[in-house]
Amino acid sequence: MFIMVRMEKVINYFGTQKKLADILGVTQMAISQWKKRGIPIKRCVQIEQLSNGKIKREEIWADIFNR
Repeated sequence: MFIMVRMEKVINYFGTQKKLADILGVTQMAISQWKKRGIPIKRCVQIEQLSNGKIKREEIWADIFNR
C-alpha cells in the first residue's frame, strides 16, 4: 500500500509513468515493477536530484534514509 502511494507521488510529479521512465532512462516495465517492489535505493537519490529536492529520498524510503 505505502509503496503504491509513494510511486503515485513520484509519477504525478513527473507527469506520467512514461515520462518518469524516460527521465530515469528505464523502461515503463521497470516502473511497473517498482509499484510492486518499491523504488530501488539508488533511484531514490536520482529522483530527489531530478525533482530539485521536491521529493526527498526519505519520503520514498524513510526506513532506510532516516537512520
